[in-house]
Amino acid sequence: MATIIVSMSDVKPSRRRYRSEHRTRQAASTRSAILDAARGLFPERGYAGTTVAAIAAAAGVAAITVYSTFGSKRALLQQLIHIAITGDEDPAPIIQRDEPRAVMALTDQPAQIGAFAEGIAAIMERVAPLLAVLADASRTEPDMVGQYNDMLRARRRSMQEVAVAIARNGPLREGVSVDSAADTIWALTSAEMMLLFTQRLDWSRQQYAAWLARSLTALLLPPRHRT
Repeated sequence: MATIIVSMSDVKPSRRRYRSEHRTRQAASTRSAILDAARGLFPERGYAGTTVAAIAAAAGVAAITVYSTFGSKRALLQQLIHIAITGDEDPAPIIQRDEPRAVMALTDQPAQIGAFAEGIAAIMERVAPLLAVLADASRTEPDMVGQYNDMLRARRRSMQEVAVAIARNGPLREGVSVDSAADTIWALTSAEMMLLFTQRLDWSRQQYAAWLARSLTALLLPPRHRT
């Protein structure tokens, strides 16, 4: 019978690989737990009222783990907002994702506005409560002002691309420029507007999306497109 000799160096890599994979899974689980805890606490308690200690306790980890994973409470909120907008932690902007690109590629203006309204309503349903936390924090936390303003500017740039795509498919209403169209889209899709309808008036996301599509069609397109 042949003798098979296996040295210790032959088995170490697989053990190290197992330990590495285990640590990776554990780190991902910890990160997810922290995100879930913060996602629930921020809208409930506000930015100032949501301490790192409270997030850690809700996630079942030590406060130092929150810091080592995200760096700061501000960075954690920023990551939550990004995930709510894009659906994942990939850093690619939402405007570069498949669904928004498909909307931008539509060639019928009313259909394009309708698809955009449905998509943005779904996004705002997730992110509006977190944006409200950020807006509130910017009024009392000096280090949050820049983050809030950056978010507003980034959203305005995205709405400019939407307006350009709509204008590419036909004329806008008389007196409406691409820039003013972008301003209108930006205003009507704000977190404040979404929360006004869904929280104050108890509208569903679908009702908001339908209203948004009608409003944008009436405000941006020539009369022949209105129903």
